[in-house]
Amino acid sequence: PVFRATKEQVMQTQKMLKVTETGKLSKEDREALKTYQTENGLKATGTLNKVTLEKMGITLTDKQKEM
Repeated sequence: PVFRATKEQVMQTQKMLKVTETGKLSKEDREALKTYQTENGLKATGTLNKVTLEKMGITLTDKQKEM
């Protein structure tokens, strides 16, 4: 199964990154996410993976926790 962030998780991330909260990651959002990942010792993928969500303190769904 592929790890996917929920719309709510994307919006929480966008709020933390201080970008427009749309529920979908734009190219600019992904760049901001890469910066966050680099600054926090994570692999700069520009994607909302499990490790990034956990580092941001965003709650995972039960399904995501199993992955």
